[in-house]
Amino acid sequence: MRSLEARAFYFCLACLKHYFPLELFILASFPSLRRLFGFDPLLACFLLPNIAVYATGQFISLFAQDLGFSYWEIGLVSASFYLGSMLSYFLFGRLSDVTGRKTMLVKIGFVISAVLFSAQFFINDFSSFFVLRFVAGFAMGVYSFPLFAIAAVKKDYRQEIGLTGALGQLGSFFGAAFAALIGDVRLLFAFSGVFFVFSLFASLKIARVRIVRVKVPKIPLAMLWKNRAVYTAYFLRHTGANAAWVVFPIFLRGLGASLFWIGAISAFNLLLQYFFMKKIGELAQKGRLDDKKLAAGGAIATALAFALVIFIPHFAFAFLFMAIIAAAYSMLYTGSMFYVASRNPEKASSASILGTIISLSTVVGMVAGGVVSQWFGIPGAFAFAVILSLSAMVVSQKM
Repeated sequence: MRSLEARAFYFCLACLKHYFPLELFILASFPSLRRLFGFDPLLACFLLPNIAVYATGQFISLFAQDLGFSYWEIGLVSASFYLGSMLSYFLFGRLSDVTGRKTMLVKIGFVISAVLFSAQFFINDFSSFFVLRFVAGFAMGVYSFPLFAIAAVKKDYRQEIGLTGALGQLGSFFGAAFAALIGDVRLLFAFSGVFFVFSLFASLKIARVRIVRVKVPKIPLAMLWKNRAVYTAYFLRHTGANAAWVVFPIFLRGLGASLFWIGAISAFNLLLQYFFMKKIGELAQKGRLDDKKLAAGGAIATALAFALVIFIPHFAFAFLFMAIIAAAYSMLYTGSMFYVASRNPEKASSASILGTIISLSTVVGMVAGGVVSQWFGIPGAFAFAVILSLSAMVVSQKM
């Protein structure tokens, strides 16, 4: 039998569909989806994969806990996905710059992801958990930054980056909502491949991209040095945040939240990110926002959010926390992406290094979160996030 929250949700959904067609409600609420349903295949390729990625990752720490893993083991298996993506981001980002075959890499990535994401259904112990999450993360890295580069070469690239980033977060929102409604991790694994098949069909309709080859060294030391401030700031902030995220669902469950409410709280964060990123992209294209101030503001807001969340007495207050986090991450992500896209001709490679930094910080953060929580409890992980976010703000001043 469905929980009270789920029955209430289905009742509201039925009423909404009866009195106001759901598709019109969605299009009215999210204007950029009009372009998607118009149909813009590029936007579909940012939206659909993220549904699968986020739906399958939503309850990973809880799934691992139910399998009897310790905090340390939860940190390791959670990090394995990002370890896989870390190894593939730059490899295929550089390949798309060197060969110019961005669209082809996107298609290949969707095919591989459809198979490997569905294969997670067979997870049954620590070894299979680690390996299958790792290869799923690697598959995600095949298409991610070749796809980003297609958007970043457009004339209005700031608005396009903001919009595609927003659609990616909206896809994550739908993934979180889907995960909350399904509530069964193995079913989510089984269904995830379908979204990548749809993404593959959409990628077949992407307009032909002019092949431009850019020389990128296998070890791009000059690029790393040139962008060292943004890479370091992002690494520090994201390491701290992920140390907290790895135990955040457990923290919410300790405050009385069901799987439904844990999913709803995460979905709320992602929904707000859609609106924040879209608006930031529009304002940045008009020259009203500064890349460096956006990144610094994101770090400060993150520190504030994790300083406050330690003291919340009930899971309902987590919605306020998520509003701050949504604004923080939107500023950090868009500011950093604008920065590398505007200062580097090797757009896929420079952005993929940032993606690698994101994955590396996620791996380090999740492992650190497991260790810190094991030693100092969950509040210790939140305090760790505050310290590193403030450090990121200091480093961002050098951008």
